[in-house]
Parts: sequence; structure tokens; C-alpha cells
Amino acid sequence: MKSGFSLLELVVSLALVTLVTVVSLNLTRPLALLSSRGLDRLEMHQEALISLAQLRASLQSSAPPGLSLADGVFAINPRSQPAVDSSGNLHWSDKLDLFYLASGELRQRRWPPQPAVAGDPPVPASMSGSLHAKRFEGPELLALANPDAPARRLARGVLSWKVENLGPDGLIHQPIQVLLELQRHQRKLQFRRSFFLLGAS
Repeated sequence: MKSGFSLLELVVSLALVTLVTVVSLNLTRPLALLSSRGLDRLEMHQEALISLAQLRASLQSSAPPGLSLADGVFAINPRSQPAVDSSGNLHWSDKLDLFYLASGELRQRRWPPQPAVAGDPPVPASMSGSLHAKRFEGPELLALANPDAPARRLARGVLSWKVENLGPDGLIHQPIQVLLELQRHQRKLQFRRSFFLLGAS
């Protein structure tokens, strides 16, 4: 009596193994896609929350007169520490926190940097005083968002980044409305936040 498999038995067993494998893959593929979507969503949430937390921290160190906005570039001039002197005068830092889009990324950088960065505009004399908020208009502000300068990446895959509530006087009024829209693999998430600051003159 011979032991072993005939060719027919081998072909049938291979066909059954192939069928089981195909069915298993078809059952697990939706789970893998669902997991991938969940990871994309989690990643977008995490980056948006980090971005908004950084923005909130910078805003809390400033006041409405120290905010500048032009074409998606948002500059925040923080108050110095201590912010108020014994005469009641409000003092401002000689730095700006910049939030802007570059190559689909929301970035944050401190300006002027130490040491200076090639491509950055020169620091104006008005940056040295401490009694007035530092504000920049249009092209001046856009020049500060140097895409080649080292900056902290807060979020990637940014479709839209807007800071709104610019009044007719050119100042930002409260509440400050922020829109951040992210995309990963055709999935989009939109985040809207409102921020209130303490008034200052």
C-alpha cells in the first residue's frame, strides 16, 4: 500500500487553501482600511490640537494691539515680563511669534532669530522700543514668513489656515476666529476656535 497524495488531491488542497486565503484577505481588508482612517484622523486631531495650543499660548502673552495679520501670516508681539511697570505703562517684547503656511505646513517661528537668517528682512528701529506694540502691515509682514528659515512645524497637510475678525481700523477685534483645515489621504477635518484676549491700550 502506497502512502502520499495523488496529483488530484494536491490540486484540490491548493485550491482550498487559495480560497480560504482570498476570503480571509477580503474580510480583513476593510478592517485595515478602517484602522488606517482612524490613524489618519487621530494624527490630524493631534496636530490640530498642538497647533491651537501653541497659538493660544502665544496669544495669552499678548493683547489686541500687538497682533498683525496679512494673507495668512499672523504675527503676535508678546508683552515683556513684567508687562506693566510701576507707573502703569504696558511694556512689549522686541520679538514676534509668527504663524504661517509654507509648503502645506503650518509653521511657527520667533522673529528676529538669533543668529540672523539669510532672506529675512532687516530688523526695523521700531522693534527696539518697549512702550509700543510692534505691528507690521501687508508686504512687511509677508516678508517675515521666510519659507527657508528654520521654523517649528505644527501641522502638515494643511488645506486652509485663516485668522479672522480684522476690523475696519486694521486691528484684530475679539473674538479672534481661527480656522484650520487638514487633509490626509482624501480625508479632511476642519477645526474652528475662538480666542478672547485681555484688552490693552
